Order: sequence, then C-alpha cells, then structure tokens
Amino acid sequence: MSPNESMIEALAWLDANSMRFRPKTSEAIDRGLSIAKAFEALQPSDRLSIRERISASLHQKLFALSGYMAEAAINEHDPEWIEAAICLHLIEGFDKDYRENFRYLVLVAYAAKKIGVDLKEIIDSLLPLATEKARSYLIDFSQRGGGVNNLSSFGVREEVIENKSRFVPM
Repeated sequence: MSPNESMIEALAWLDANSMRFRPKTSEAIDRGLSIAKAFEALQPSDRLSIRERISASLHQKLFALSGYMAEAAINEHDPEWIEAAICLHLIEGFDKDYRENFRYLVLVAYAAKKIGVDLKEIIDSLLPLATEKARSYLIDFSQRGGGVNNLSSFGVREEVIENKSRFVPM
C-alpha cells in the first residue's frame, strides 16, 4: 500500500471513530503515528491532496490525537511521539483556528521538555513539510516565551495515575 493510500485509509478510520473521550486502547495513537509517518513520506502534491481531504470533524480529532501523543511521549519517554504530534498539526494545516493548535502544541511542548527533547529542533526538521501558513504559526509558537506556553495558561495540568501521565483540566 502506498503512503498516500495508507494515509487515506487511516484518516477514514480516524474520521469514523470518536476522540471525544480518552481512547481505552493504543489503537488510535498507533494509527496517528502511521498517519504522521505516511505524511512525511508523501510528495508535496500528495500532502496538499491529503490536506484538502481534512473534514471539519477531523480537525478536532487531529488536535486531540496530538495531545494523546504528548502523553505517550512522556509515558514511553520516546521523542517519536513528539514528532508525530507536530506532524498532525501540519496535516491539519492550522486551518481551523491557530489558537486551537497552540492549545494542543502546549501539551507537546510540555512533553518534549519533560523528556529532554529540543522541541524547536523537531519543529525545524518538519518545517519543509509545512504550508506557508503552518510554517509561520509553528515558528511563532516555538519563539514564544515559556511563560505563555505553560499548561496552566491553558487550564490544564498533568496528572499521574498508575504511573501514567495524562493531561486533565485544572
């Protein structure tokens, strides 16, 4: 299966499944990881085609999935989840409302810092995949001061239950 076909299939699965509540299994974030990897492998014209397929309901699901990936990064101490989470924002393209992207990117930034990963370095490595609009917003986000990009500014805190981190409202 080509990366384009793989992405279309995975996005259709995501569109058909709810992200309203925290997934009970890892299937959703595993599919999100495959979506991100497939997106990175696409040619620029195919990335544009995929972005054009993003339905209104998929915007919010991609945001939520990036937050769950930030949790996975902390729990597995694996930077692969940080890169994948940012990639989901590139797929979404900052098309709904950049403030929603920032709200979820704060979770990713927190996770990156917690596991000792340079978020700016990951963002910079993914900028070639971004649209001009997404590139501009990602650069803006990465240059904001730490006081603006903290969990409490967005009404969120980290909670650890049974040795697993998750983000919950304050």
